[in-house]
Amino acid sequence: MRIHDYLPLTLVNANLTGTQPTSVLTELSQMIADSNEELDATRVLTVLEERERLGSTGIGNGIAIPHSKLPGLRSVILAVGRSAAGIDFDSMDGELTHIFFVIVAPEDSVGVHLSLLARISALAEDEDVCKAMIRSKSDEDLRNTIIEADERNGD
Repeated sequence: MRIHDYLPLTLVNANLTGTQPTSVLTELSQMIADSNEELDATRVLTVLEERERLGSTGIGNGIAIPHSKLPGLRSVILAVGRSAAGIDFDSMDGELTHIFFVIVAPEDSVGVHLSLLARISALAEDEDVCKAMIRSKSDEDLRNTIIEADERNGD
């Protein structure tokens, strides 16, 4: 399983405009809903915000992985966004968050959801990869940086 299997270019936004956690999650939720006719952006946002209330998904190095399960969803959805300015996302290291990997999974999904979390977490441990993602100027550049780093990490 590779990140590129779940990350079409339509679900990458290298120019998020939100300045607060809710506005960034709103942008990403809308992007997910726009790419999947079975989803409503408000429903996606609600489950992501519920998860954030349990504790921030800001894991450090400028990365957050907001994720949640969604009843009725057929397959795992991954979206990625980049905030050039950075957002105070209550990250574990206290730094601003620039890259948001959003995972929305079916309620009964375990394997793919956890595998994606693990692969993204591995990317987040590499400071050079994190800096390269943050420097990305276009959707294509951001997606390519993620995919190349994921391929280097192997299985």
